[in-house]
Amino acid sequence: MRPIEFRVYEPYPNYMSYSVRLSCNPFGSQELLVEVVEGFGWIEVEEKYLMQYTGLKDKRGSKIFEGDIIKIKIIDDFSVDSEEFIGVVEFLEGSWVITNHKRRESINLWSELNELEVIGNKWQNPELLEGVK
Repeated sequence: MRPIEFRVYEPYPNYMSYSVRLSCNPFGSQELLVEVVEGFGWIEVEEKYLMQYTGLKDKRGSKIFEGDIIKIKIIDDFSVDSEEFIGVVEFLEGSWVITNHKRRESINLWSELNELEVIGNKWQNPELLEGVK
């Protein structure tokens, strides 16, 4: 059995760390303590910056984490047309989904793994979501 993997985003200095260990804060605050194993030591981060690995990889072999921005071409089975869908990986109602908030639509992450491409993440690349239809 593989251990659950996490990554954490540090807003200052705009850094994503993939080597972390988690602990509860022994001093009673509601935040988690995250040890950045790469050498920065213990830091306290808000829970919203902690992202879990889905256990899946995109078509290039990149690990897909919660908070990643995914691009997928959806091909209609009944025509030759395809549609580009861009959204954020989220865990909703017990399932990993790609959600496009502007369209108010979600796609199950498991559905088209061969066509998924990680193009960024919501913290370091929010501009990728600005023009999303």
